[in-house]
Amino acid sequence: MILNSKYEINYTRLCVGFCTLLLLTNLVGLKLFKLGPFFMPASMICYPLTFVISDAVADVFGAKKAGAMVRMGFVVSLISYIFIQLAIALPADSHWFVINNPYGFLTHKDYQKAMEATFSLNGIIVAASMLAYLVAQMLDVYLFQMIKQRTKGRHLWLRNNLSTIVAQGVDTLIIATIVFWFGMHMSLKDAIRGMATVWTIKVILALISTPLTYLTVYFLNAKHKQYQTKLRPAPQEIE
Repeated sequence: MILNSKYEINYTRLCVGFCTLLLLTNLVGLKLFKLGPFFMPASMICYPLTFVISDAVADVFGAKKAGAMVRMGFVVSLISYIFIQLAIALPADSHWFVINNPYGFLTHKDYQKAMEATFSLNGIIVAASMLAYLVAQMLDVYLFQMIKQRTKGRHLWLRNNLSTIVAQGVDTLIIATIVFWFGMHMSLKDAIRGMATVWTIKVILALISTPLTYLTVYFLNAKHKQYQTKLRPAPQEIE
């Protein structure tokens, strides 16, 4: 029972980290920032790390646990979206306004407009983001486990990078097609350029984060070995 509880504690910690990164992805992802001649969503600073966690969970705890975490993230995202939209719909009070605020707002209505501009999402973008997330993460877990079985548990770097790169490609394709093209009404050329840029950066980040995946898996396995050692009965002395 102690061993199981220790396993569950580590798994729960990873789930919390995964869902936190996912919520941050949803909150900052609408901003497009400029990187040289290219543009990409601000979610690039946090979303790739979700694949590090999902791969580590799949490797140490198994595909079922990783799939459950992905579905948990989907539910958390959906709940957060619903309550954010409800918060936007609430009427703004005049006490919300701060005199001489640094943003140049003149009334509480300006605060309301700013909140609406930041957090209001149209149905197309929400549907695309949720679909891309669910498909990509579940595909990542499936490919990771398949490659692990084919390689008999060897070459973590191979299954980590290959599954993530393919899944990120699918994620980027869905986002670029639905969000960039249909949602933001970009030209097909700009949407393809944005997709190629984002996916290239994701591939680079996946390769760079490989040591982090190794470190996470090593740490989890080391902790579990410690728990197993503590649970072993002490050898009896021979009189």
